[in-house]
Amino acid sequence: MTSLIITAAGKASRFHDVGYDQPKYLLPWINSKSILKNIIDELTFSNLIDYVLVIVNKREQFFENIIRKALPDGINSEILFVRDTMGQAHTTLLGVEEIRKKGLGEENFIMHNSDTILKNRNIKELTEFSSDEKVIGYVDAFQSNNQAYSYILESEGILKRFLEKKIISPMASSGLISFRSANIFLEIYNRYSSIVDNTSEIFMSKFIDCSIQDGALFKVKYNPEIGDTIVLGTPEEYCISYTINSTGIKGI
Repeated sequence: MTSLIITAAGKASRFHDVGYDQPKYLLPWINSKSILKNIIDELTFSNLIDYVLVIVNKREQFFENIIRKALPDGINSEILFVRDTMGQAHTTLLGVEEIRKKGLGEENFIMHNSDTILKNRNIKELTEFSSDEKVIGYVDAFQSNNQAYSYILESEGILKRFLEKKIISPMASSGLISFRSANIFLEIYNRYSSIVDNTSEIFMSKFIDCSIQDGALFKVKYNPEIGDTIVLGTPEEYCISYTINSTGIKGI
């Protein structure tokens, strides 16, 4: 059984500050569906996802009915409203705790953010964990040179480094990460939480980078196709990408 956790618990201050009156993940995309709906539809298209959990900030409970419209038909789905978290890794932890409550601690799961639409991802490859391998997760990557993203360094498909806002290669994390099990994620979080600065945002990259330096094995799944990774994290990215994708302009 495979679960999908969508982390949408951020403060969205950048969008609010420029006048948007709804969460960025509910903004419309070029097909008139919300960004969140597009993200979920793309990731569940394979019919390999059995459970979807969308984690949302409590201050956005007003939008619950609209959020529910983004949930997939025919798949067990829930919304988890939470208070402000300390970053995506902490938000994912809350999702993992929900998964474990359902008795799914030993099952694999995928996590993704709520502002990047991904196309043509092979969910089967991201969730195939052979019992005789030591691989505990996969990190999805795409080509970029934007200083604001997290970047990976890999060798023959094996993740070697995972750093936040530091360009160490042309391969950036798309935000889509899978784990062999919720219990393994919890073990990693508990092991390295003491060395992560809890006074600032807790990045998923930091936990994974710490674990691979200690010998954990993550693999990289790279999608080189321009247009298959649509990052909409800032108002500028949203406006530019909307214009490009709605008019058919090639490149930025």
